[in-house]
Amino acid sequence: MNKKFHDIFEATRYLQAQEGEHITSIGTLSRALDLSVDEIAEAIETVGETLVGIVRAGRTITGLFIRVQ
Repeated sequence: MNKKFHDIFEATRYLQAQEGEHITSIGTLSRALDLSVDEIAEAIETVGETLVGIVRAGRTITGLFIRVQ
């Protein structure tokens, strides 16, 4: 797995584990990680996958749907 891709997911899990911190959109995630939405998508595409959707539990992002190319 690409390091940047891995770091994004680890950082997302860490942020969501913090009390009161809920990631509710890719925009929120990009601000929290100080990465652009394009950088997040590029990190995913670098490992040969495409972002196709978001998994949510209520308003909180719990995962990303990706498609292997």
